[in-house]
Amino acid sequence: MTRAVTVLIVTHQSEEHLDQCLRSLALAAPKSRLIIRAWDNASNDGSVAKLQDAGVTVITSEENIGFGAAVNRLASGVGTPFIFLLNPDAAPKPEAIDVLIDAAMAMPDREMFCGRTVFPDGRDNPTSAWGSITPRSALLFATGLSMLWPHSPWFAPEALNGWDRLSDREVDIATGCALLVRTATWKALGGFDERYWLYGEETEMQLRMVRSGFNRPWFVSSATFVHKNSAVDPPGVPLEARTSRSLAALKGRATLMRHTWRGLARWTAAPILWLNALRYGTQSLLGGPKVAYYRALWRSRADWTRGYPPPNETSGALSLFGRVLRLAGGVLDPRAYLHALRIVNFYNYAHARPRRELNLGDDVEITPNVTFYNATRISIGSRTVIAARVSLMAGGVHGRIFIGQDCMIGPDALVTAANYRGDPEGRHRSSGMREINVILEDNVWIGAGAVVLPGVRIGRGAIIGASTVVSENVPPGAVLVGAATRKVRDGSLPWVSQKGNGDQDNDSSGAP
Repeated sequence: MTRAVTVLIVTHQSEEHLDQCLRSLALAAPKSRLIIRAWDNASNDGSVAKLQDAGVTVITSEENIGFGAAVNRLASGVGTPFIFLLNPDAAPKPEAIDVLIDAAMAMPDREMFCGRTVFPDGRDNPTSAWGSITPRSALLFATGLSMLWPHSPWFAPEALNGWDRLSDREVDIATGCALLVRTATWKALGGFDERYWLYGEETEMQLRMVRSGFNRPWFVSSATFVHKNSAVDPPGVPLEARTSRSLAALKGRATLMRHTWRGLARWTAAPILWLNALRYGTQSLLGGPKVAYYRALWRSRADWTRGYPPPNETSGALSLFGRVLRLAGGVLDPRAYLHALRIVNFYNYAHARPRRELNLGDDVEITPNVTFYNATRISIGSRTVIAARVSLMAGGVHGRIFIGQDCMIGPDALVTAANYRGDPEGRHRSSGMREINVILEDNVWIGAGAVVLPGVRIGRGAIIGASTVVSENVPPGAVLVGAATRKVRDGSLPWVSQKGNGDQDNDSSGAP
């Protein structure tokens, strides 16, 4: 067997890592022949230029098709005995790839090989190998116990605690950042499952490899790779980037649980995932520096707990069991009850309580979700009908609203007897209120979405068209339509903050 290997690199916004990655390859396999292929997933930095300047064959994609799909396309047509997957943020130490190939030549019954990963400062990076995700390990992760005791072999079994990564051994899962695979085995397995857009694809392939009768991956401690990535983001990583990465990892993990577990274990996957989501929701309520991060994970729970769908399904498809679990998650969410209390409180002070303070005539019809402000200064005549989502806003001190008999006010209309004067040089909110009575005489019809401003008097029998803004008096029987705007002040003129004509200094409580 020849010592030839095809190195596959997938990039996406990877410019900052490529110099070290490509330089290190020149010393990584002095006894072997390297062929380097790269696929760029829609980068808009200098990733492609870096690869081309180094003489690497690079295929560019106008869209990010995902890591697994990109690797499959690169691996198509490979003719060397070995394929080596290398992340752009990973760099092999001198002769590291040769050491893996030596192990493969010495152990023909093994199909996949990985090495030890370290951080740039030389510290051991334990993400080079993992234990399988099991119902027990997933439950410990979902409840947060594996976070409380991250170095415990019992509470964090996936981390393979108790092994220093300085000895060779068989492992359940080998990291995909620097992974040697026999090409014949890769082709026999069909490459990565492309439903895994990012994270989890190498784990699924290795589980599939073992179920097909092959041996587990072999860890070679003397093959060392510097891997900048980490299971824990360093300080300074933006919240959006940290959240996006965590959501992708959680979605890959959920897919593994739903897709690779068998028998009774598969039935436990969904409840465990929702328990995990509930932990994030609870942590977001407890406060602390990561509250925004946990809130983002909680709010996205419906997406990541579902995992990636099979290729022939849409991401929106949910089983009956999944819908039941989603309902259960809502019932168990304490925020749902808090929100319900807020709704009840708002309905009480904006709708229910003010009705008892209105001056009402006989047979007035008011839709339940009409909003009243300062209801003691609002009078509504007999047989008037007020439709959904109307807002009647009397002034806090002076401005009253008088609505006559047999009036109709359409949905979403606003009648207000108070407005801010405005102060562009300071704060509009501090400019004081302009409160003037609004009078709607008998048999007035206000269309949907219309706005009646302070100081307006609308005469008997008048009709105001939908979405019309009324800022001046309307004669009896008139029909007013349209909402054309007009400039009432030039921005270059000095602002005069004073009462306008008709502003009331005292309570004018007499009927219109």
